[in-house]
Amino acid sequence: MEAGQQDEFIQELQSAAQMQFSNPEELTGPIDEKQLQYWQHLVDDALDRGAKVIPLLNNPGAGARPFEPLALINVPPEARVLHEEIFGPILPIVTIANTAAAIAYVNSKPKPLALYWFGKDKKNMKQVLNETRSGGVTINDTLLHIAIEHLPFGGVGASGMGSYHGKAGFDTFSHQKSIFEVRGLFGLNLFNGTQIARPPYGKKIAWLIRYLK
Repeated sequence: MEAGQQDEFIQELQSAAQMQFSNPEELTGPIDEKQLQYWQHLVDDALDRGAKVIPLLNNPGAGARPFEPLALINVPPEARVLHEEIFGPILPIVTIANTAAAIAYVNSKPKPLALYWFGKDKKNMKQVLNETRSGGVTINDTLLHIAIEHLPFGGVGASGMGSYHGKAGFDTFSHQKSIFEVRGLFGLNLFNGTQIARPPYGKKIAWLIRYLK
């Protein structure tokens, strides 16, 4: 997002988190101690590099929960949280100058498995979709493109190759065996397959080469 929108966005984010998790018992935590340590390491690494933590709930569990949802701002480019899968309630916020800068930022990184665009400006949306590459896209929400059986799901480049779901899955996990049968021109043994590429070369081949030039 643009730098001037960051404070407003954080306020909206905190309001949404507070409304969604007003009952602390409905907020889950890490699946095990290893996952918890990984989340904490990502946050500590970002803080050590100059980032700032923004809590998203105003009724913290006071120790009842091992990890609270949070946002990170002023995150330096080298922070691990911007380079690794998080799979947890941590949202690093990166500010940019404009849409072109956002597109350049996405394209400077390994191609993402998913891209999410939020907004009402259709021209802006089309620019982002046309000028970036990703495994899939959901507009004005997250994750839902994965749930549509008729949409191929998969990555591109570093996020994976190929896709599955529906016919795309059948094609991905099926081997298409290529078969090519060589036949002569008009049933004659003339210009048959690779024959013209093999010596000895006569006048017909010399004429064909001149013609192709």
